[in-house]
Amino acid sequence: MLQHINLPDLRGALGDYVNHEGTFARNFHTFGGARRSPANVPLPFNELQIWYKAHLQQKLYYDPSTLGSTFTIHAHLPDRTWKYGNYDAAVLNVDEAYAWPSSGLIGHEIVLVCMIMCPAPLRKQRSPWANCFLIYAECLDIVTQANGSAVEPSSGLHILK
Repeated sequence: MLQHINLPDLRGALGDYVNHEGTFARNFHTFGGARRSPANVPLPFNELQIWYKAHLQQKLYYDPSTLGSTFTIHAHLPDRTWKYGNYDAAVLNVDEAYAWPSSGLIGHEIVLVCMIMCPAPLRKQRSPWANCFLIYAECLDIVTQANGSAVEPSSGLHILK
């Protein structure tokens, strides 16, 4: 199944997770840098369960005892319906020392969520990843403006690439 997905470094990314990050209690993945796993790394599973969207809900920032409204993240790979795919952006916490939104973007990455998946264990085998929902994401960089600011002056918004 992995060979049918048009993400050339997916196997290496999964290898990095399974062989490195996936063994820790807190699974904060470091973004950037070289892949540690080769493109042909063996994996303890052959198939992935793939979701095209996920409904998420979080607690309100100002009242942690109250749940906020549900929102949907789309992650649809290119196919006949979506020539370029259908990806939603998200702000991911990648450093547990920082909390959104009080820390702003420090300790966070802005990403396009390209795939939501769960490794499917081999038959009659138990897998520590069987109930882990993983994402494959593309990082977006904030473009520094000519005046050195992180935000575009007329809109007050970040420009991403």
